[in-house]
Amino acid sequence: FKSIKFKPLGLGGAGLAIDLGARYKINDYLNISAAANDLGAIFWKDKATGVSSRDLWIFEGIDNLNNIGDIGNVVNDIIANFKSIQEFKAERNRISTQRLSTTINVGAEFVMPFYNKMSVGVLGSARLDSINPYQELRLSVNTTPLKWLSASINTAYSTYGWEVGGMVNIYAQKFSLFIGTDSYYFNMTKQFIPTHEFNTQVICGVSYLFGQTHNQQQ
Repeated sequence: FKSIKFKPLGLGGAGLAIDLGARYKINDYLNISAAANDLGAIFWKDKATGVSSRDLWIFEGIDNLNNIGDIGNVVNDIIANFKSIQEFKAERNRISTQRLSTTINVGAEFVMPFYNKMSVGVLGSARLDSINPYQELRLSVNTTPLKWLSASINTAYSTYGWEVGGMVNIYAQKFSLFIGTDSYYFNMTKQFIPTHEFNTQVICGVSYLFGQTHNQQQ
């Protein structure tokens, strides 16, 4: 990056995006919704272009560590060859436009006729990105057995494989708490055998309300 001067402070660019969504209640048991997120673009002030070298360099490893000499020279030689693969050139005074990765969501929620405090939801998501596209179809079961308690479990199949997760919410007049799993996901063979290790993320949060609450009468 010797040919590129970096500024320690300052904005690299500016952008604008909007989110659009709609929800329609068909009857007392069925709701449908759709949304489009990140409709917009970002405008970069300066641009750097990476050019791949036409030269071929193959790293075949180190066969004998006892006969390599100074390990520092070997490492520096590897780094120098790696840097020669690509060259970055700065393009000053050129504004480049980059479209944001728009995400389309379409969902439906069906309230159970035998128990109106439970619902089943289906959500389809697609991220429109030429480099890193993503698709997902998710099924969830949601319930609110008490005014201060709600829970949800879900499963999905996405670009990265199968996912499962869940969440619990506890509400109070000036206090709320939630804990949930973002998802466990793993790829599977045709025989439904996991081929990768489990990955999971546990998220929890607490919120407090300062000031007076206002009860709404219905």
